[in-house]
Formats: sequence, C-alpha cells, structure tokens
Amino acid sequence: MAGYIDFVKTGSKDRYFFGTIIIYCQDTDNALGLIDGQQRTTTFLLLLKALLVRINTILNTAVYDDESASLILGLRARRRKIMEILYKAEAEDISDKPDRVKDALICHRDTLLENHSINERYKNELANILQTTDYEGAEANSYKIKYK
Repeated sequence: MAGYIDFVKTGSKDRYFFGTIIIYCQDTDNALGLIDGQQRTTTFLLLLKALLVRINTILNTAVYDDESASLILGLRARRRKIMEILYKAEAEDISDKPDRVKDALICHRDTLLENHSINERYKNELANILQTTDYEGAEANSYKIKYK
C-alpha cells in the first residue's frame, strides 16, 4: 500500500501495476476461477461495493435542485458503471435511483468470480457481501472474526 501512496503523491501520469492476477475460464460456464491474486481482487471488489453502497445512500437522501443536478448525474453514471463491473449488468437494467427490489435482483445474479484457492477459509464471504444491497445486509451475512 505504501508504494501506491507514494505513486499517488508523485502525481505520475504513468499506469500503476497492482500485481498479477491469475484466472481460468471453464468452457462449461461463464464463471471465472480465481487462482492467484485473491487479496488484491477481493480488496478491489470490496472497494467498489463500498463505493456503490455509499453512492446509493447519497442518491437516496440527496436534495434534487439546480445546484446538485450535475453531482447527481455524475453519481448516477458511476452507480451504473460500478454495477456493470460488479454484476455484469446492462446499463438499461439499472435504475437511476437505487431501487431495493431491482438492485437485489441484479445483485443475486450468478457469481462471476469463484474462489478456487485451497487455502481460503471463508470462500463465500465475498459473494455474500456482493449479493447484498446495503451495509447492514453485508454485515448480517458475513462471518466476523473477533479480535482481541
């Protein structure tokens, strides 16, 4: 993480290399099998999900007026893009404003990424989080590791 922070501080216009991710595709289904890069991929997908939940919260509580119009349009566009990435959803299937029922249908589509690591103890946690529409649902459907 320190390398990325240093990269951002320099203001470089170069591309940043996050690391290698190895996947495999089976001919029999549409799922991608994740072999290496689980932590990077999981972190990135959780970041996208957290952004989506936050954007949904803002869109649900935003005051729609002339001053906020461009901000709301931008948030709607980002909402669509994140849902397209996370759920392989078509833009026309995604409503402008968060809709719990429609969003739940999109979030419960087939899993696009399966964790095939033999060392992973909590293989289903990412899918459980991605299938929820809000923070409370993610928290309720995830295993919590207690720290001392």
